[in-house]
Amino acid sequence: MVSIQYLVENVEINKYFCSLDYLDMKRPLTDLVEPTDGFHPSQTGNAMFAKKFFEFLETEHPEAIGPINPYNAEIDAMFFNNNDNKILV
Repeated sequence: MVSIQYLVENVEINKYFCSLDYLDMKRPLTDLVEPTDGFHPSQTGNAMFAKKFFEFLETEHPEAIGPINPYNAEIDAMFFNNNDNKILV
């Protein structure tokens, strides 16, 4: 086994441990795993993880998200019909 140490300035690494015990489960746990191979997370599992991870970033590391894009309203107007949120492209 080879171990290489590399010093990087201005980079911060944080660990996030996602525990299923605190996820709001309203479905069977099997819905979190891709049924085809039984190994990868399903779309449901990925969506639940992403929601919890983003909440973690918002509260613990907001600097990782950055400021809100001031052009969001313009972007929405270009690509979405604001009456029913359908994509126009």
